[in-house]
Amino acid sequence: MEITDARESYVEKFRLALIDKYEQTSVSVLNAGIAGDVLPMMLKRTERDVVRYDPDLVLINGSLNWDDKTMGDAKAYKALLKTLVQKLKAETEADIILLTPNGDLPSGLWESLGFPATVPTTPARCDMIREVAREEQVCLADVRALWDQAAEAGIPWKLLLANEGNHPSVEGHEVYAKILMKLFEE
Repeated sequence: MEITDARESYVEKFRLALIDKYEQTSVSVLNAGIAGDVLPMMLKRTERDVVRYDPDLVLINGSLNWDDKTMGDAKAYKALLKTLVQKLKAETEADIILLTPNGDLPSGLWESLGFPATVPTTPARCDMIREVAREEQVCLADVRALWDQAAEAGIPWKLLLANEGNHPSVEGHEVYAKILMKLFEE
């Protein structure tokens, strides 16, 4: 089942956790994410949806919908992500957090849902996200690393995915929020 209640999204859970941690501070969140969006479109709307608001913090989570066949390989993804980060650094004073995506299930499930046979390419993009975080000296919330640890511990990803493919369940969104809050530990 897809997450349709915005209160269950990691962005809202993260916002509430920030409010709890910083009780004396006003916390406003603008979620400029669009379901199904990809980096080229995110880059095109950066000025309109992010820069003009002069944010203090920007989260970038945009790799699950990437299609290697039509958009390019992981290196093409990295180039666009790096361009987006550099644009935000040049046009805002915001701290930036890059998020690696949650896991997605391997080929087999997708065909059963009517999609063409594919092999998930997110591991290569996760490597690119990590590289951009290092190269651009921005924060990294490595969600994928935790999902990989869960798989190694025998926890099936299917339990953390709402659509049994690549969208996180309520519990999956909670994982995102907790990983983000770890960056704010003292």
